[in-house]
Amino acid sequence: MRSSQPSLAELGELVRVNNERANKIKYLGLQSLCISQWPKACWVMPTAFCLNSLFVPCYRQPRLIQSIDLVHLWKSRKGIYRGPRLDLADADLFMALLTMHHQKGVPLGAVFCVPTYAILSACKPLRKTFGSSDYLWSSKALKRLYDARMILSREKAPDVVERIGSESLPLRLVKEFSISSSSITLQFDPRLATLFENSQFTLIDIECHVKLRSDLSKALHLVFASMRERVQRHRLSRLLLRLDYIIPTGKAKKKIDEACQNLETATVLETHDWEVMPDEIVLVIKRPNSGYARHL
Repeated sequence: MRSSQPSLAELGELVRVNNERANKIKYLGLQSLCISQWPKACWVMPTAFCLNSLFVPCYRQPRLIQSIDLVHLWKSRKGIYRGPRLDLADADLFMALLTMHHQKGVPLGAVFCVPTYAILSACKPLRKTFGSSDYLWSSKALKRLYDARMILSREKAPDVVERIGSESLPLRLVKEFSISSSSITLQFDPRLATLFENSQFTLIDIECHVKLRSDLSKALHLVFASMRERVQRHRLSRLLLRLDYIIPTGKAKKKIDEACQNLETATVLETHDWEVMPDEIVLVIKRPNSGYARHL
């Protein structure tokens, strides 16, 4: 006669299902926060996203689903990303949506609607008209932000790990969205507010950022703006890791030099220089005293 007692495997599955159910109830009932005020001339980006390889200055075609380790989230935080590769155009869209969402005065996680033309105008302010290809890009980029799935973990104390997201309920940049002929309705993942807190958003000057002539310049802009120091030292090897920029060191140094000159022309940087040491090459940059590119 078969025992009526559940097996260890069945008990384990029951515990897993109950935990997932509890996590989903907590997620759906999460009371998210409004992001702090910032000047209208600024975009905002979660600081940790500026410092890791989530948005890259170039991507490898085709945009297949990839699993990558996110670097430089926090000293004690690790992350795994699964989704299509995101580039700097996707980052521009994400920042524009965050800014428009905040202007609605609603918390992260609340549903909001915005005209598609307004989104494209924010991403490409120098353009006055947009064709069908632009609207197609916006829908594909939104889908990429929706497909961006992350599981982040942090060591709070020895043998204590805090985890945000799971395989069945990952952290998403966009929780839900729908597109009509002229507008987009969407929700951000409310855990963005809990994860980054208001003090962990970096302000980016829109006018400077959108006029930068290369994605590498935009990527460096995000990195430099996310740090409080006016004079910053960046090891070239670590900077390339942050940018996921896999090219020979000599060529990388030349391209970063050109991007920094572009940033100086746009008044994002005051000066930049290189220090060549026996075991490493260091980029030294100096930011202007004033400007919107700073922490909240």
